[in-house]
Amino acid sequence: DLYKLGYYYYVLDGHHRVAAARATGQLEIDAVVTEFLAVSNSEVHQVFVERRRFERETELTRVGATRPGHYQALRAMVDRYAQREGMGDIGAAAAAWYASVYVPMAHRLRAARLGTTFPGERTADLVVHVEELRAEEEARLGRSVSWEEALQLLVARYRSSRRYARRRLPNLRT
Repeated sequence: DLYKLGYYYYVLDGHHRVAAARATGQLEIDAVVTEFLAVSNSEVHQVFVERRRFERETELTRVGATRPGHYQALRAMVDRYAQREGMGDIGAAAAAWYASVYVPMAHRLRAARLGTTFPGERTADLVVHVEELRAEEEARLGRSVSWEEALQLLVARYRSSRRYARRRLPNLRT
């Protein structure tokens, strides 16, 4: 039995089973999960509802976002991928998108260490930011912009904002 609070899981019952699974290298274990949400935070509830819908429609459960609207943006990315690849089955399209687009971009984002720039946001939120920036640049330039170009632009903007922050706050540690 697990409790989920935010993006963290806490074992209520089954500590020995979890320890045994870890000791034997088992990567997954069945569990009953009870999720708790902050009662007073309507934004958290909205994201929860969006996530459940996204998971139900795409069968992707390892994509975590924290901002309202980001699950709809991710779903739109899956839909565009399905259309581009000529895939009618949304579950299959979502799995292919996850493997060929999301996971590689998540690795690049983590390597760029952008998580510290956007505190409280998860990798899926950053993927949405890169996609939004990519679309803006395509509209501005009138040409196709790759994910890699958009990521480099985001990194460049991040680095310049950090330099500016250091000038204004010389004691800022990075």
